[in-house]
Amino acid sequence: NHSVPKHYLQTLRQIIQEYLSGGIDKKELCKKYFEGLIDVAIGECEALSIKKKPAPDTVLAALKAMGITNEEAVYVGDSEVDIKTAENCNMDCITVTWGFREKEYLKDHGAYIFAEDTTALLCEIENLG
Repeated sequence: NHSVPKHYLQTLRQIIQEYLSGGIDKKELCKKYFEGLIDVAIGECEALSIKKKPAPDTVLAALKAMGITNEEAVYVGDSEVDIKTAENCNMDCITVTWGFREKEYLKDHGAYIFAEDTTALLCEIENLG
């Protein structure tokens, strides 16, 4: 059974509505809903010359904020943009297959490490460590 408790869905809907309304930015969302769970949230920011994916800017800024290097991290994604972002950051990329792209499509766009579920994802992270 993969049912989600109703109060989780209500909270998720509220988060999405607040973000899409433009009334709250990513940092504020993280602070409001994920305090202590998400250490860094960085998005595109023209004023700071931080470009969106697949440019490496957001990832490299997050790594810097966390005090780690790209060699100490792994990128997890589900799209060709994520694969290219990891490449642009000189990082390994674990591509999850439960996203919106088919595995063959992702292979054709450079994916080489796959995780079929969260257990496999943790195994792949450990293998790279």
